[in-house]
Amino acid sequence: MARVKSPFLSLGASGSIGDALTSAKWKGVKTVRAHASPANPKTSSQTGVRSNFAVSVEAFRTSLTDSATRAALNLLARTMSKTMSGYNAIISQMVEAQKLDDDPSFVSSVAAALGSLAEFTMINIDDGATGDEAGDFEIHSGSAPGSLLLVESAAIIAGVVTSSSLGSEGDVLYVQLRKGGVNRSGIYKLTLLAPAPTADFIVSGIQDPDCTGNYSQNGTYQGEPAYEREDGDFWLYWDDFDSFWYIGEEKEEYPSTGWYKSGSIEGTYQSAGIPFGDAIVSAS
Repeated sequence: MARVKSPFLSLGASGSIGDALTSAKWKGVKTVRAHASPANPKTSSQTGVRSNFAVSVEAFRTSLTDSATRAALNLLARTMSKTMSGYNAIISQMVEAQKLDDDPSFVSSVAAALGSLAEFTMINIDDGATGDEAGDFEIHSGSAPGSLLLVESAAIIAGVVTSSSLGSEGDVLYVQLRKGGVNRSGIYKLTLLAPAPTADFIVSGIQDPDCTGNYSQNGTYQGEPAYEREDGDFWLYWDDFDSFWYIGEEKEEYPSTGWYKSGSIEGTYQSAGIPFGDAIVSAS
């Protein structure tokens, strides 16, 4: 590389002359060098990197738009060794994740749930569909963004990774999801919610319609406690008319449809009428 004082017989120059010479400044020094075109071999490896980068950028633009998620990504960036934005931080992680899985899942939002739980909603970054990547994800939690610890691992179920209890009601924590050594989310700040209500009885089994779930007492019927399923769609109650415990959509005497059992409340209930399958009642 030659240094020049009056490049091309002028007081200054920049750019190229044809495909022969290029004039530029290098560290404040005017230079002239032979023109060179950047190499673009379009190898499969190079093409793959470009494709992964494009997928990552599109996922950030269309799927990671929640304001809390953007704030969590910026917080993640501040904990990393290099100075960068939340955008740069998560794009680099998405590109890395695609080396491990063609269609990796990342967190699009996080919410606190009853029982001091954290629920991570997952999306597949290639198309924004509900996250379904196989395997366990690492749940990290801590009282400060820079001191998160691995607390447990859990798989995606119906598009969501759910933690167990992370503390007590009102605790303020920072949470994050990782997998395969790659950050799958930003760092979210959560305030834990109250413990989940305790049910009195649990109904299990396979039925149609599905009456399984948690039942808690909600008043009485014919002098006995009546138990309502948490969504309000079914009741577990005593019918004094024929001396049976029943599971049904309504509390009524001698119902024509539902499940019934004599004796104690716990045990196997037989179907009557339209319902299919047996129901099993056990204490919570």
